[in-house]
Order: sequence, then structure tokens, then C-alpha cells
Amino acid sequence: MMQVSNNPRCTRSRYRWSPWLLAFFMAWAALLVGGDSEEASSLDEVLKDVERETIYETNFDQPIRMVRETELTDGSQFVRKPSRDVDWVLEGEAKVSVEEGRLRLKNDGGHCVLWNTREFPESFVAEWDFQHHHPQGLAILFFAARGAEGGGIFEPGLPKRGARFGNYTRGAINGYHTSYTATDEKGVPRGSTHLKKDGKDVDKKKLGGGVAVIDGKTDRPYRIRLAKLNRRIILEIDGKISFDITDSGNRPYAGGRIGFRQMQHTIEASYGHLKVQGIE
Repeated sequence: MMQVSNNPRCTRSRYRWSPWLLAFFMAWAALLVGGDSEEASSLDEVLKDVERETIYETNFDQPIRMVRETELTDGSQFVRKPSRDVDWVLEGEAKVSVEEGRLRLKNDGGHCVLWNTREFPESFVAEWDFQHHHPQGLAILFFAARGAEGGGIFEPGLPKRGARFGNYTRGAINGYHTSYTATDEKGVPRGSTHLKKDGKDVDKKKLGGGVAVIDGKTDRPYRIRLAKLNRRIILEIDGKISFDITDSGNRPYAGGRIGFRQMQHTIEASYGHLKVQGIE
């Protein structure tokens, strides 16, 4: 197990114009696909009468307890689970450090996924700060992730994933993922968020999406909240709801693990004050 507390260099991003009109129409089209869209003015409105209990919280003010996937695998499959004193598992290539209350992920020649080792309940609210350190990249949250045949995502016998996207979306684990920021290598934002359902037996993988607030060009943190209320999934960024979608399929996913993914061209991003509240 390694404890991470380095001091990487932050690179300031350069502002470029964002095609917001295009973003609006892309997001509107995304809402027509997959799950059922609902309407709410804010996540606080949805949660105002909901009892919540904080079940995990970190300000990243201490070194994190992390192991790499290679420490849990032998050849092409998992052979052991992370021990109880491990909080995070890194899959893929990245340098991980903690500095001034920020968890920094720096892509090291490939994609990466950083899993929290806790199992979270079927209904929860997760919130965290996210900040680009280069004006490009694609960041994803995996959630409600479990083994496709039952059990956790680190069960011995499951295939090694190595941050290859297909191993998370069409492989031996099920779950959901949302891409909440996406800007290509030329600095052009996609303009929309996506919500997708992962699993090799899933018919409708794209459940919908919404307008993307984060474009990779603003050098500041954004506060992100994702609520999973049984079948209903809501993404809010800086107090504005991006999507509010219900998985109307026959097999909505229940509880599981959450993980942060960065595509290689993200280069570097940081995360702050992660809190997860369980909902009865």
C-alpha cells in the first residue's frame, strides 16, 4: 500500500470561446434518448424532505491509502481484494498526489480510474469539487458498480481492467457512468453531459444527458453533486441541474462502488472535499 502526498505543478488554462448554442441543441437531443426525463429546479428542492446520513467524507487533507490494480492481480485477473485499511484502488497509468486539500490525478501516458473501496447504498448523494488544469480532457464518474454475476468489482477471478473503457462498459462489471466534462485536444467542448448504463447485456446504454457547464477553460473548481434515488439519477453542477433522468429499464442497478475516470488527454485534474450521504 502506498500513501500519496506529492506536490505537482499546476498549469493555468487558457480561455477560448465556447459554442453554447451548439451545446444547447446537443444536450436537448441527448434528453430524447434512453431514460425518462423529469423536472426539478434544484437538487435541494428534490432532497428537502429526504433524510440523509453522511457515510463517507474526506477533505483530502491527509495522504490517501491507495494500492494499484497490479497489486491485486496476477496476469489477467484479480487474485485478491484490497485490504480493509485501503481507501482507493488505481487502475491504469497515473500519478496520484495530495496537495493543499486537493487530490490530483495526472495521466501518465494512458487513461486511469481511481475507485473508492467502499460499497455505497442504492440511494445516495455524492458531491465533490472538480478542476481542470489543462483546457482539455474528459472526466467520468462510475457509480453503482458491481460484478455482473454478483459480488464486488475486486472479486478474485474477475478480469483485470487496466483502465480500458470497454472493460467497464461491456465487461464483467455493471453500473452507470456520467461524463460531466468533455473537451477535445483542440479545446473544443462537446457541450453536453451524458448518462449511460454499463453492462454487456444492456440494450439501451445511453439514458440521456444535459447541458455541460464545465468546458475545460475556466481555471477554478466546480462543485458537482450526483444523486441516485433508486431509479432516478440527477446531476447538478454549481447549483444547476444538468439532467434528471429515471432508468425505466427492467433491471436498474442498486448499490455499489464509485470511481473517478480521466481520459488520457485530460493530462491533469484535481478533486476536493468528497462527501457521500446515504438515503434510507
